[in-house]
Amino acid sequence: MNAYFDHERLRVYGQSIKFVLWATDLLERIPKHLSVWDQLERAASSIPLNIAEGNGKFTAPDRCSSFDNARGSALECAACLDVLSARRHANDSQCLDGKESLRGIVSMLVGLIRSNSPDRLHEGEVEYRFDELKAAEAKPDVFCFDHEKLKVYQKSLTFIRSTAEFLEAPPRNLPVWSKLDRASTAIPLGLAEGNGKFTPADRCRFFDRARSSAFECAAALDILFAKNQIGEREANAGKVSLQEVVSMLVGLIRSNSPDRIHEESAPYSLCPGKRD
Repeated sequence: MNAYFDHERLRVYGQSIKFVLWATDLLERIPKHLSVWDQLERAASSIPLNIAEGNGKFTAPDRCSSFDNARGSALECAACLDVLSARRHANDSQCLDGKESLRGIVSMLVGLIRSNSPDRLHEGEVEYRFDELKAAEAKPDVFCFDHEKLKVYQKSLTFIRSTAEFLEAPPRNLPVWSKLDRASTAIPLGLAEGNGKFTPADRCRFFDRARSSAFECAAALDILFAKNQIGEREANAGKVSLQEVVSMLVGLIRSNSPDRIHEESAPYSLCPGKRD
């Protein structure tokens, strides 16, 4: 296809279009009722859309803003692939193929941002690279983005794995089913995108959202238990996992906002109760 606009000549734009086609092919084999289906479809399309919009901006700050959005969408796509793996709808090989493509896109976007903001303040290391992940829950020689090294990110995927079986079981027409699916997916997606932000305020904004999603998941488990859709053991196991996620998210938020006003520590604990 001929190039009619300047953004079409950008290599990162071409790679992002290729990823959209790859993701579209993958999604044809994924159930559309899953929240991650819509998230991946939307985030994949958002990458080239933001690149095109950003390249057409007149000022460097405006260009950087759109390129930042494209980079965030790419990181969100990477997290979507992890969610699909945790839900057993994609295998490791498929996920690594997608992440390899996304890694190149993110690296080129970082280059675009740097070239448009030579005087911009950068928070520590901003380059995203693939490294060997040695976390206990990961297999050797599995490559990942930096956000995947966060323990809270790995724990959020553990929670998704723990809910995969009963989320796939009928009846799936209960509104709380879709709420749990959506909220559990939102945790790793928020962590991935938030970890890629340059400023503490932006990171905290996404970490706050992830924490709210964890609370929503805990409430959804209570509702499912009250409706006799899951057992007490499943509900408590899920809430224990969520308690760890929330605690680690609070730590991330505190570490990124040393001057933020904090309420006195009020840990969340599980209080075993009896059904009425």
